[in-house]
Amino acid sequence: MKPNDDNMFKSTSNFILTLNGSNEIDALYLSEIINNTAKLALFASSEVSASSTSLRVQALQAGSFEIAFQAACFAIPSLILTNPEILKMAKAQVDIIKGYLDIQKHLGGKNPKKVEHNNGRTIIINGKDQRIETPSASVNVINNYYASESIAHIAKCVANNNPNGELILNTEDTVTTYSSEDIQRMAIPFEREKESIDEIENDTDTIRATLYIQSPDVLKGSQWKFRYMNRTIRAKILDIQFLKKSECRINIF
Repeated sequence: MKPNDDNMFKSTSNFILTLNGSNEIDALYLSEIINNTAKLALFASSEVSASSTSLRVQALQAGSFEIAFQAACFAIPSLILTNPEILKMAKAQVDIIKGYLDIQKHLGGKNPKKVEHNNGRTIIINGKDQRIETPSASVNVINNYYASESIAHIAKCVANNNPNGELILNTEDTVTTYSSEDIQRMAIPFEREKESIDEIENDTDTIRATLYIQSPDVLKGSQWKFRYMNRTIRAKILDIQFLKKSECRINIF
């Protein structure tokens, strides 16, 4: 549902993606970059106290190819009294997106050697003992298959458009340049465990895990598709109340 600006508090924050070294881009690459940036914004919005969120392309600038975005988060005004951080939730959302990109560049598809948490910030140490600091919420990109893949798609489009070009992220208080070498590292999604679905099915113990919905059962009686450890799992949903709400689009996925 589209938020009503009259009834909701709106927080906004602008950022710009620049493809340095190019003043034009293939239309398919452009649409992929915009689409996957929008996906990252959705993932980041789940980490802030927003009732809903939107991402708008403000302008396509000339010169070095620039895409200007505005992130907007909406919340019920009464929540501000109990959580003043809502006033800055759009900026927090953009900071999380930047953290996603920095982590994927820093780790290059490998798991971190060590992760240290401190007061809402996280220090990530890679296999070369190099350290970066990001918002703690950004660390979730390591275990989020879709977020990691979205970054990889963006990086591949930038590299395919200009193998020697740079990607520049300009936020309200930082300017970060990702070199062509950085982009190659960002094009590698994080490694997944090699555990097979057969091993999961044959295990007699109960496994608690987060499954990402790939596609619901829209035909009724067929199976839902989920993603787990970079694999597709097909299963039927036995919760009748959940299925009824899904048919009425009450559940939010």
